[in-house]
Amino acid sequence: NVDNAYIPPRDLEIGSAVTKHSLKARAVLVDSEEGVLSETARDGRLGSLFDSNQFVTEVSGAGNNWAHGYFEYGKIVGPKFEEAIRIAMEQCDTPQGFCLIFSVGGGTGSGLGSYCVESLADMYPQLGRFCVPVYPSANDDVVTSPYNALLATTHMLDLADCIVPLENEALTQAAERCSCDSFESKIQPSLPYQKSNETAQQVVKEKRKRGFDAMNDVAAQFLSDLTAGTRYRGDVNMDLNDISTNLVPYPRINFLTASFAPCVERGGIGTKRFNDTPERLFEEATAPRSRLVRFGEARPRALAVALLARGDIVDADVQKATARLRPKFKLPSWNPEGFKIGLCSVSPLRAPRSVLCLCNATDVITPLNIMRKRFFRLYDRRAMLHHYERYTDLQIFNQAIHDFDDLIHRYSTVSSSPATLYQSQSRENFLTKGTDQRRLASLFTSLGMISSTPSASEIVTPPPSALIDPTLKNKQPTSRTSKVTIKINTNRRRVSLSTDEQDHHTPRVVLSPTSSTTLYPKKET
Repeated sequence: NVDNAYIPPRDLEIGSAVTKHSLKARAVLVDSEEGVLSETARDGRLGSLFDSNQFVTEVSGAGNNWAHGYFEYGKIVGPKFEEAIRIAMEQCDTPQGFCLIFSVGGGTGSGLGSYCVESLADMYPQLGRFCVPVYPSANDDVVTSPYNALLATTHMLDLADCIVPLENEALTQAAERCSCDSFESKIQPSLPYQKSNETAQQVVKEKRKRGFDAMNDVAAQFLSDLTAGTRYRGDVNMDLNDISTNLVPYPRINFLTASFAPCVERGGIGTKRFNDTPERLFEEATAPRSRLVRFGEARPRALAVALLARGDIVDADVQKATARLRPKFKLPSWNPEGFKIGLCSVSPLRAPRSVLCLCNATDVITPLNIMRKRFFRLYDRRAMLHHYERYTDLQIFNQAIHDFDDLIHRYSTVSSSPATLYQSQSRENFLTKGTDQRRLASLFTSLGMISSTPSASEIVTPPPSALIDPTLKNKQPTSRTSKVTIKINTNRRRVSLSTDEQDHHTPRVVLSPTSSTTLYPKKET
């Protein structure tokens, strides 16, 4: 944070008298309960960075339920969130996009986070959306986290330009590598061991807090490197739009895995890292153990790679590194030069140089399959589903499973036959995904098709042969109509209707805010 009115630019210390009323974070903080955000507002060092209109809160919480967070709190918090975003956008000269950070294990992050991504897609469709979801570990204490994580993931697929997942277990391992000593060794000298039950509880509580702080600090270092190209000067800057353009070859193939080096502990000097050469930093940043999502020890089979270097690293260092790393990433034959380079001259906070690696790799199938296995461990027994049924129809689970399996299939075939993905996506653009019965009621009533919201049994998923080309609209329609399929997009931009596979000549009705509504033929439809 610098003030460019001075020569040379003067550093602005957070919390100082100069910046207390002038330096503000360009952020909106959202939660379904007030506790955490209230602590942030009262924080002596960070509280002054936020105004009251940057906090969007409610009470009670979403109860670890995606449907509760999305349908219930989305309806309540949505208008306040949109107003807070509008105020923040009015203060931006050239907004580039949104970076959304949320956990998908609980109900607020997964459900309300999905609603916020959807709202931003509606409000500012021309701006990019960069999602950084934090996924739960295998020993997570939220029983319904497999449901929440899968529902949130499928909701992000078509709404986010890029998805950079972080995993709690990988963050924990990275925090342990950053720390020179274990968390316990820092706590133990100040608290006598087993002096009393109260003291033992304090040790556990302090150890847990320090563990979370260390994990959050790893994520903060990653986010600082990720956005450095947007915030600071550099010879070859790379902003968020450049990342999505160069690393996402096909729709829905938008999962990027992150790894970086060095990882310096908060409050530590990190002198041993200062001697790391650029060559060693590139090697360490691309090593499997540095990834923030666990894949195993093998190097990934990459589709595209981005290397973002900060500090005193020059272009010659990057060229040498890419030449050395290219064979290790096993790039596909249709993208042999799939390296994107970024150089930022401003060094990170705790080291003179750093390297961030973003990789779109087919190995993301491994954590996706683990997530799917955990999901079906509950879903096969229909456990906990009645909690979700209070807020929505359970048809959303069938649609989520279909979209999730499609995601795994796309990553499985992208290396061998990528052209099929483009063809299938072009065909899918005519139809939409997801269902929202509440928003359909007024539409169908105005068309005179129904007098009330359709039941779940009336909303069905068509087989592939039911996809009808819009070019058939001038053909003579048939008189028989046995079933109507209704699909509405999650971003609420298009509604499509089509009949079942027997009526090949009945044209679809496509309703879109950018074009007039046309019915063919009016009476029969």
